[in-house]
Amino acid sequence: MICEISIARRSTSARDGMPTMTSRTAVVLAFLLAVLYALPALTAPPLEDDVTHQLMLHNGVAGVHWTPFDLYDFIGAPSRSVARLQETGAIPWYASPNLQFRFFRPLSSASLAADYWLFGNHAWALRLDSLAWFLVALGFAAALYRRILAPGPAALATILYAGASGHVVPVSWAAARHTVLGTALALAACWCYARGRDGWRPGRWLGPLIFVADLCASEMALGAVAIIAAWELLGRRGPFGRRLRELLPYGAIAAGYLAFYVRAGYGARGSAAYLDPTAGASALAIMIRRLGILIGTMVTSVPADLVGGRSIPVQIAAAVLGVLALVAVAGVLRYAWRHVPPDERRVVGWGTAAALAATLPGTLTLASGRTLALAVVPAGAVMAIVVVRALQTVRTSTPGLGRTAAAVVVCGLTLAVVIGGPFFRVRGEREFARVARAQQALASELPPCAGTMVIVNGSDPSVAHVGPALLALRGRPFGALRVLSMSPVHLRIEHVTTTGFDLRSLDKRAPTMQERIYRADPVSPGTQVSLPGFDVNVLEGSRADPDGFWEGSLVHFDFGRPIDSPDFCFIEWTHGRIRPMTAPRPGDVIDISPQFGPVGW
Repeated sequence: MICEISIARRSTSARDGMPTMTSRTAVVLAFLLAVLYALPALTAPPLEDDVTHQLMLHNGVAGVHWTPFDLYDFIGAPSRSVARLQETGAIPWYASPNLQFRFFRPLSSASLAADYWLFGNHAWALRLDSLAWFLVALGFAAALYRRILAPGPAALATILYAGASGHVVPVSWAAARHTVLGTALALAACWCYARGRDGWRPGRWLGPLIFVADLCASEMALGAVAIIAAWELLGRRGPFGRRLRELLPYGAIAAGYLAFYVRAGYGARGSAAYLDPTAGASALAIMIRRLGILIGTMVTSVPADLVGGRSIPVQIAAAVLGVLALVAVAGVLRYAWRHVPPDERRVVGWGTAAALAATLPGTLTLASGRTLALAVVPAGAVMAIVVVRALQTVRTSTPGLGRTAAAVVVCGLTLAVVIGGPFFRVRGEREFARVARAQQALASELPPCAGTMVIVNGSDPSVAHVGPALLALRGRPFGALRVLSMSPVHLRIEHVTTTGFDLRSLDKRAPTMQERIYRADPVSPGTQVSLPGFDVNVLEGSRADPDGFWEGSLVHFDFGRPIDSPDFCFIEWTHGRIRPMTAPRPGDVIDISPQFGPVGW
């Protein structure tokens, strides 16, 4: 049986009167652009979690072991408790005791491990692998667009997907392999489902089989169910019972996966970066805010990463702008509705629902464009319809105020998705490469340390994590790592004794990304952390105001032995450089100015 959407799509191109690019030309151009966009970061060195994964594979964290299949099972497994990782310095002293980052991604993990074994530290090879998976995703996206859209919108949607701003991280950050691999498999499952509905028998069993594999690559695979369900329930006609039966295999697999995920103890807890969806109204409010930010990215191409880690007022403003942009799209669509063929009207309906549903998993973490790799497929179809049909309507309408207003909005949307996406994509790739090279350079500045490395101020992960990890990978291991503060604020060392001192935070500021990752709330007064040779006593905890800003704190650190011992290497980040710091002496009061690193934290 040939689906109604395919029949309508073929008839539309003959009557819309629009000059169109052939499907083959659009796909070739999209592939070429995708490769060109990725070039700026192709030869950059490993970045952040890329280095972490290398350290995990090389058993670089004393007493902690990861297999090639659990590189995304970071913290919280019985053999990788918070306390054990704090002892080594792999996570900071202030991390929540119930912190957990456990993600079931064995297929993506094995893909990364295989790349490291085959290519070693050649980051360009790992990026080529991720780029190859992205091209697979792009190919399936183009095939789906050809099935549901007329040639003109299909060509535009394919090119828009190739240049979407959120693809920077999945393509150029090897550690995000799960995103691009999960998207490629999800789109393959959607394509097999569509072919199976058209009578291609292998698609009826290949689709669910690929979906199972996808669930072993990334939680994003659940977005495939959102797309298939929206397409089946809102985009197709026929007996409702039959449509439900078509969804049954995917729904049953997804339900079994979720039950396994919860029972096996996977998921994220104890962090402000990742949400527990069962946490109630507070979590729901944050998810709505993040949804608005992500909608803004899909409509305007402005990267969600620019605001995802900012203060609450900034996030609210970005979410409001995202909703307003969506309202503008709805207004333009209403203006052009008479030029939208019936089949494309159905695509607008189910495509919007699919995009929103596929975006929801991304609201459980800090708003980031990388969570949209799958959602932008149906969103791109809708935006392509809006742009093509609105331009057609403006061109053929009678001059007037309504036409002028529509023309301004349509031109703005067109520039946003056609020019803005590639602009932010290339800019992001260049920034990615800059940060990666800067982190490698900083690591070379770290002084040798045979004992305990004490980093006083490490708000930027380049200083607090990447540098020490690279030091260990380069054969210069140290005894332990102690990062005292990850706050980009004025700090004061005072009340120095022979074995410790107080560290006071003097400024009011928004919590950094690192602080949000490791705990959900400010550290409370009276909190004590006892690690081998390192005791922490929070004398005055940070206070959080309604706008999400944290105010000063006072923490006492005791190292259990004289801090002027050669067993300690005190390090500070100042004036854009890492340099050794003379151990404080009794009576000293030392002020340390805030310093931002390559990442900008």
